[in-house]
Amino acid sequence: MINYIKFRIKNEIKELLEKRNLMLSNKTDKEILSVPWRKEFLAQVEKRILPETSLILEIGDGDGALSLELSKRHRSCFFYGIDISGFPRKNENYSHFNMSATNLLFKDNCVDLVISHNVFEHIQGLKKAVSEMIRVLKPGGKLYTCFAPIWSSAFGHHYYEDDGSQVFSIFTEYSHLYFKKEELSKIIFKHIGHFKKERIIAENYIFGNCCNKLFPEDYRNLFINNNGLKIINFVEIEEHHHNKKTTGPLPVELINLYKNIPPKDFKIVGFEVEGIKE
Repeated sequence: MINYIKFRIKNEIKELLEKRNLMLSNKTDKEILSVPWRKEFLAQVEKRILPETSLILEIGDGDGALSLELSKRHRSCFFYGIDISGFPRKNENYSHFNMSATNLLFKDNCVDLVISHNVFEHIQGLKKAVSEMIRVLKPGGKLYTCFAPIWSSAFGHHYYEDDGSQVFSIFTEYSHLYFKKEELSKIIFKHIGHFKKERIIAENYIFGNCCNKLFPEDYRNLFINNNGLKIINFVEIEEHHHNKKTTGPLPVELINLYKNIPPKDFKIVGFEVEGIKE
């Protein structure tokens, strides 16, 4: 019976994610790319596409808008995008594949540039995924990623509405980190109800594997101490629309629960990382 319930929940989540991807795919690429942080990431990627760049891999391309736009601007390059779900998109120099970042089906030393935007905080087995990215990069090839919000930030659970300037959520800041499971479940029941598919989504964000639940020190250890990747840029992002409201003191309960975590780490909302394969 328990296995059957787990099977049903897994399929419900898959169905809801597919509907979400369909909703995203109904938006025009122009609408998707008009989001400020996407525009900024697009501009940063463009700076890293050199005349000799020929093959670019996007990890977690989602709706495909970013790689599709880049492929139109850089006809001499070929772009691959991978994601664990999504609807295949392609043109003459861009193709999407449903694939896990922890098992990239590409040859060794074949990619010039690996890019990823707001994805690394979701990847389960991120250490293995980064190793895979390093494997497929050519010597001298680059990894460039920018991602937020990470789990330990105010809204790191990702269950929120976002209008581009501030975040609206049924959960108060940091509550996913120190509220008991029963308290969080009551909040979900109060705002969503029990017999609804949306409840499954909310519980997957808070209790499930939607986010990898890594803290800043985990990312520091992963990138700074990674053999094979020389880090040339490592920025801890604090100024971001996801944490504009977190200027006040941290909840006492949070500090008491995570005594070994420096309070300043809870103000870090994401990272920008750039490295070269040695």
